[in-house]
Amino acid sequence: MTKTIRNLLIVMLILTCINSLAQQKPSKEETVAFLNRTLQEVIGLRLPFAGGTCSGATFNLSELVIESAGMIGDTRFFDISQKYWNIRWDLFKEMEFKTGDNQASYYHIRFSNNLNYSRKMFNKKSGDNDEITENSQSNILLFTPLSKAESVKKAVYRLVEIAKEENKDPFLN
Repeated sequence: MTKTIRNLLIVMLILTCINSLAQQKPSKEETVAFLNRTLQEVIGLRLPFAGGTCSGATFNLSELVIESAGMIGDTRFFDISQKYWNIRWDLFKEMEFKTGDNQASYYHIRFSNNLNYSRKMFNKKSGDNDEITENSQSNILLFTPLSKAESVKKAVYRLVEIAKEENKDPFLN
């Protein structure tokens, strides 16, 4: 009888270990690295509604930079750099998927706080520079190849989960 109980406890312990390993979620660093790698895949793709091709993209949890170049044929006629910072994932509100053509799509992600935003545009033809900086944006556009859209969605929700856990009030019942 004692041997049976011991064997049963060993089996339960092994199953618990296997189950906890199978349910392990990606860390904050792994999630950010995945999103950054996915953004790199957008470089060279035509961006929906932006009128250009992605020429650069970086993401580091609280900051997102998207650079695009407007082309007519082989002629580059403008450069745009859009930067969002002060991104607070614990203040995530909602996310909506917007499909583009067969290249890049994006998530329109809304927050309950205002983010900092700047846009710099350089018109190569006229030589004009246009720069806007504001803190009244409450959303970001996170571009993704269509093939990675579902994984990007899961990664965003994982960042929200991590941020809410990190910012949880430890003294609240």
